[in-house]
Amino acid sequence: MIRFHLVRNAVINLFARRWLASFILLVLLDTATFLALKEPSGRIQLFPHLDKVLHFLGFTVLTVMGFISLSFDWFSRLKRGHYLLHLPNVILWSGYGLGIEFLQSKLAYRQASMGDFAADMAGILLGTSIVHIAGLYFRQEQNDD
Repeated sequence: MIRFHLVRNAVINLFARRWLASFILLVLLDTATFLALKEPSGRIQLFPHLDKVLHFLGFTVLTVMGFISLSFDWFSRLKRGHYLLHLPNVILWSGYGLGIEFLQSKLAYRQASMGDFAADMAGILLGTSIVHIAGLYFRQEQNDD
Protein backbone atom coordinates (compact mmCIF):
# COMPACT_ATOMS: atom_id res chain seq x y z
CA MET A 1 0.00 0.00 0.00
CA ILE A 2 1.32 3.42 -0.94
CA ARG A 3 1.77 5.76 1.96
CA PHE A 4 0.18 9.19 1.76
CA HIS A 5 3.39 11.08 2.55
CA LEU A 6 5.19 9.33 -0.33
CA VAL A 7 2.52 10.50 -2.76
CA ARG A 8 2.67 14.03 -1.35
CA ASN A 9 6.47 14.11 -1.64
CA ALA A 10 6.27 12.77 -5.20
CA VAL A 11 3.86 15.55 -6.16
CA ILE A 12 6.04 18.21 -4.56
CA ASN A 13 9.17 16.81 -6.23
CA LEU A 14 7.43 16.58 -9.60
CA PHE A 15 6.45 20.23 -9.44
CA ALA A 16 9.60 21.51 -7.73
CA ARG A 17 10.38 23.12 -11.04
CA ARG A 18 7.65 25.67 -11.40
CA TRP A 19 7.85 25.80 -15.19
CA LEU A 20 6.46 22.26 -15.45
CA ALA A 21 3.52 23.03 -13.18
CA SER A 22 2.92 26.29 -15.05
CA PHE A 23 2.95 24.52 -18.41
CA ILE A 24 0.46 21.89 -17.21
CA LEU A 25 -1.74 24.62 -15.73
CA LEU A 26 -1.66 26.56 -19.00
CA VAL A 27 -2.70 23.49 -21.00
CA LEU A 28 -5.52 22.77 -18.53
CA LEU A 29 -6.67 26.39 -18.61
CA ASP A 30 -6.68 26.51 -22.42
CA THR A 31 -8.61 23.25 -22.59
CA ALA A 32 -11.16 24.34 -19.97
CA THR A 33 -11.73 27.69 -21.69
CA PHE A 34 -12.15 26.05 -25.10
CA LEU A 35 -14.63 23.49 -23.77
CA ALA A 36 -16.60 26.14 -21.87
CA LEU A 37 -16.99 28.40 -24.90
CA LYS A 38 -17.35 25.99 -27.81
CA GLU A 39 -20.69 25.28 -29.38
CA PRO A 40 -22.18 22.24 -27.65
CA SER A 41 -22.51 19.07 -29.67
CA GLY A 42 -25.83 17.25 -29.76
CA ARG A 43 -24.51 14.34 -27.71
CA ILE A 44 -26.61 12.85 -24.97
CA GLN A 45 -25.25 13.23 -21.43
CA LEU A 46 -24.29 10.07 -19.59
CA PHE A 47 -26.29 11.18 -16.56
CA PRO A 48 -28.18 14.30 -15.46
CA HIS A 49 -26.04 17.24 -14.35
CA LEU A 50 -22.87 15.85 -15.91
CA ASP A 51 -21.83 19.42 -16.67
CA LYS A 52 -21.95 20.30 -12.95
CA VAL A 53 -19.74 17.32 -12.12
CA LEU A 54 -17.28 18.41 -14.82
CA HIS A 55 -17.27 21.99 -13.48
CA PHE A 56 -16.64 20.65 -9.97
CA LEU A 57 -13.78 18.36 -11.02
CA GLY A 58 -12.27 20.90 -13.40
CA PHE A 59 -12.10 23.65 -10.80
CA THR A 60 -10.73 21.22 -8.21
CA VAL A 61 -7.83 20.39 -10.53
CA LEU A 62 -7.32 24.03 -11.58
CA THR A 63 -7.21 25.13 -7.94
CA VAL A 64 -4.64 22.51 -6.92
CA MET A 65 -2.52 23.13 -10.01
CA GLY A 66 -2.87 26.89 -9.57
CA PHE A 67 -1.62 26.69 -6.01
CA ILE A 68 1.34 24.52 -6.98
CA SER A 69 2.17 26.56 -10.07
CA LEU A 70 1.67 30.08 -8.77
CA SER A 71 2.90 29.40 -5.22
CA PHE A 72 2.44 33.04 -4.20
CA ASP A 73 5.93 33.79 -2.86
CA TRP A 74 5.11 37.23 -1.51
CA PHE A 75 3.43 35.50 1.45
CA SER A 76 6.63 33.72 2.46
CA ARG A 77 6.45 35.02 6.05
CA LEU A 78 3.13 33.35 6.72
CA LYS A 79 2.96 29.97 8.40
CA ARG A 80 1.99 26.93 6.38
CA GLY A 81 -1.76 26.57 6.10
CA HIS A 82 -2.52 30.24 6.76
CA TYR A 83 -5.70 31.23 4.92
CA LEU A 84 -3.98 34.16 3.19
CA LEU A 85 -1.86 31.65 1.27
CA HIS A 86 -5.06 30.42 -0.38
CA LEU A 87 -6.87 33.74 -0.83
CA PRO A 88 -5.21 34.84 -4.13
CA ASN A 89 -5.84 31.41 -5.65
CA VAL A 90 -9.50 31.41 -4.55
CA ILE A 91 -10.00 34.93 -5.93
CA LEU A 92 -8.28 34.01 -9.21
CA TRP A 93 -10.38 30.91 -9.90
CA SER A 94 -13.61 32.51 -8.68
CA GLY A 95 -13.00 35.34 -11.13
CA TYR A 96 -12.26 32.85 -13.89
CA GLY A 97 -15.52 31.01 -13.16
CA LEU A 98 -17.48 34.28 -13.20
CA GLY A 99 -15.74 35.31 -16.42
CA ILE A 100 -16.64 32.06 -18.14
CA GLU A 101 -20.28 32.37 -17.06
CA PHE A 102 -20.35 36.00 -18.26
CA LEU A 103 -18.94 35.01 -21.66
CA GLN A 104 -21.40 32.13 -21.92
CA SER A 105 -24.27 34.55 -21.27
CA LYS A 106 -23.15 36.59 -24.31
CA LEU A 107 -22.99 33.61 -26.68
CA ALA A 108 -26.13 32.67 -28.61
CA TYR A 109 -25.47 28.93 -28.32
CA ARG A 110 -24.57 28.88 -24.59
CA GLN A 111 -26.25 30.04 -21.42
CA ALA A 112 -24.90 31.11 -18.05
CA SER A 113 -25.88 29.09 -15.01
CA MET A 114 -25.62 29.85 -11.32
CA GLY A 115 -25.53 26.08 -10.80
CA ASP A 116 -22.32 25.93 -12.84
CA PHE A 117 -20.82 28.72 -10.76
CA ALA A 118 -21.87 26.95 -7.54
CA ALA A 119 -20.14 23.80 -8.83
CA ASP A 120 -17.06 25.92 -9.62
CA MET A 121 -17.01 27.27 -6.07
CA ALA A 122 -17.43 23.78 -4.60
CA GLY A 123 -14.49 22.61 -6.74
CA ILE A 124 -12.39 25.53 -5.53
CA LEU A 125 -13.26 24.63 -1.93
CA LEU A 126 -12.28 21.00 -2.47
CA GLY A 127 -9.06 21.97 -4.27
CA THR A 128 -8.10 24.32 -1.45
CA SER A 129 -8.88 21.59 1.09
CA ILE A 130 -6.71 19.10 -0.82
CA VAL A 131 -3.77 21.52 -0.83
CA HIS A 132 -4.23 22.21 2.87
CA ILE A 133 -4.77 18.62 4.02
CA ALA A 134 -2.06 17.15 1.77
CA GLY A 135 0.35 19.89 2.85
CA LEU A 136 1.37 20.82 -0.69
CA TYR A 137 3.29 23.85 0.53
CA PHE A 138 6.73 24.81 -0.64
CA ARG A 139 9.32 26.30 1.72
CA GLN A 140 8.05 24.13 4.56
CA GLU A 141 11.33 24.29 6.42
CA GLN A 142 11.30 28.11 6.38
CA ASN A 143 7.70 28.52 7.53
CA ASP A 144 7.56 26.00 10.37
CA ASP A 145 9.09 28.24 13.07
